Amino acid sequence: MILNSIIQEFTGLIPFAVILFIVFLIIPGHFFKIGTIIALSLVFGICVSCLNYFITQIQLDVLKFSPSELWMKPFEHDISQCGLQPKDVNIRYRFANDSVALTFFNTVTIDPMMWKGLEHDQAAIDAKKNIETFVTPKIPIKTKLFLDNIKNIMSPEAQKFIFKHELGHVFHNYSLKYIVLAGTMVAVATFIALISAGATITSLGGTAAIMIGLTLGGSTKLILGYSKNVFFKAREERMADDFAAQFSTKEEIEAAADFFEHYESHAQEYRKDLELNSNIPSIILTGYTDGKTRAQELRNKITI
Repeated sequence: MILNSIIQEFTGLIPFAVILFIVFLIIPGHFFKIGTIIALSLVFGICVSCLNYFITQIQLDVLKFSPSELWMKPFEHDISQCGLQPKDVNIRYRFANDSVALTFFNTVTIDPMMWKGLEHDQAAIDAKKNIETFVTPKIPIKTKLFLDNIKNIMSPEAQKFIFKHELGHVFHNYSLKYIVLAGTMVAVATFIALISAGATITSLGGTAAIMIGLTLGGSTKLILGYSKNVFFKAREERMADDFAAQFSTKEEIEAAADFFEHYESHAQEYRKDLELNSNIPSIILTGYTDGKTRAQELRNKITI
């Protein structure tokens, strides 16, 4: 898993390296001056943030299935219960793999393949047909079994908590903060790459300096990515849990705790089958607390 992250990180550097090389050919005499380095770093960071924003918006624009009126009412009730306005929160059906539900800006996406109680909602039926046509055939058998296990342990009370958790992300503007942070990380990594290349180009030559710059820039981005998981994403997940717990009944919190506890057991078996087990805590790899720890944290909220 770590190796895949490293490969993806350094593969992702190729477009940046090409752009920087073109800029270097245009202004070779000014390329490694501190003002140019700062400007390029900021431009790269802003471009990445804008690109992430527009890509996310495009992904949302193509989601055409939302709960029908009768099935929308329970969601709207929970939105109002959490102090938000139903008109300010969009709900769409979308495949979410094992996440059940996800949030993008002010849109909460519900996976109709995993969410119970949608069997007679025509919009959910149509969304499922699309997923079964274009997504399901590409899912490995072991992953399908894992998803089936996750659906089997889902309860209506756990679903309500999960939905309110996603509303917590809407309330705390998680998506926008994530996009800004992603751009900032790229800006910092670009700055490190250019500074290190500029500091070594005279003594080591252009090729070696470029390799050092790319290595240090990529390593910086990788370290910042895992740091983001621990210090940003994990914090945002806890804030969303706190938000959900504030507006949930004791039964809903307990049901969510049971779900995350059983989810972790199934996830461990799934990772074992795929030989993906790692000694590195999930909070570092993904930004999510492991299910058993999360379950205990939720149960602690009941006693507070």
